[in-house]
Amino acid sequence: MLSYAYVLVAGECLCAAAAAGLDPRIGCLHRPRAGRAALSLDLMEPLRPLIADQAVLGGVNNGQVKAQSLMREEEGLQRFANEGRRLIIDLVEKRMTSNVSVNNRSEPVSYRAAIGLSARALANSLRAQEPFAAMERP
Repeated sequence: MLSYAYVLVAGECLCAAAAAGLDPRIGCLHRPRAGRAALSLDLMEPLRPLIADQAVLGGVNNGQVKAQSLMREEEGLQRFANEGRRLIIDLVEKRMTSNVSVNNRSEPVSYRAAIGLSARALANSLRAQEPFAAMERP
């Protein structure tokens, strides 16, 4: 469940990096590889526990995630049933639209907006050749 939630958040970060004029394939913390958007993973790292982990753990703790969300395969592995995938998407989306306080802003913004602000701040730091301060946990 967490891995699936991470993929959803990484996709948001990929879009934000591209919208900020950055190449999502070239990262600082994660090594670039074919098919891996390293910068997206870099942008996601400080937000991962706040968005993906909280969304999934909230769903588990609130009883939204049920045994029917997963299906057992012959090898004993589990995979999502259709309703399980939809549930994780809904949980992450709910978290993405919830508000968070961000550095240097008087009004709270959604986590989705915070990802965009972080990507733009990184782009501005690179252009100005100044240090970049990643968004910190509120």
